Amino acid sequence: MPAYNKDYEKELIAKIRKIIVLNPGVSGRQIEGALKKNGVNISRNYITKLLHKIRRERYCRFERSAVNNVIAEFEDFVKNINEKLREIENSSRSDITKIRALDVMVKNYDKLLNMQFDMGVFNNENNSERKFNVAKVLEALKRERDTEEARKNLKT
Repeated sequence: MPAYNKDYEKELIAKIRKIIVLNPGVSGRQIEGALKKNGVNISRNYITKLLHKIRRERYCRFERSAVNNVIAEFEDFVKNINEKLREIENSSRSDITKIRALDVMVKNYDKLLNMQFDMGVFNNENNSERKFNVAKVLEALKRERDTEEARKNLKT
């Protein structure tokens, strides 16, 4: 099997895709015949290799699309819940309720980030940095809670 450069291989893949689009059930021999009519003479084994490559790309693209849809649905759900929690946080008189609402919002955000990390949206090299930032947010929430409790104790 001769080695072709990447540009020529991409060109062949594009031609094979055009043939597949016109006739989805086309065989390797039919693709070989169509390519020969266009002046491209390559072996059936190489055509099969390129067909596998095309199918792998389609499968990966479909899989990524499905995962993106699930993450988008979850992201919408988290935004909706966080809006309701924000209303609770703004309308509640109880400090503990406010802190719990904020805590749940942070946990929802963390779950969303974990899903995106698992999908590969972000590099895992920054994973420890992200956890550090969430820890900072939780620490700030605890400080806020302690400050509110101190103010409450001063009033009484």
